[in-house]
Amino acid sequence: MKKTFLFIATFSLVILTSVSLWAAPNLSVNQSTYEFGSVPEGTIIRHNFILKNNGDEPLLIKKVITG
Repeated sequence: MKKTFLFIATFSLVILTSVSLWAAPNLSVNQSTYEFGSVPEGTIIRHNFILKNNGDEPLLIKKVITG
């Protein structure tokens, strides 16, 4: 009985650990670039990039760099 309990406990721990190792955020972007073309100087232009987390863990965006 003790060996069975130990086996079940160990097996459960392995399963729970392996499931959490597979969990991760997964970022998808509707388009990675956008070409604005010719824009007169001083014109305000905007474009929205849609970001989506397809993963099973929270996605943290810590830094954004524009170019």
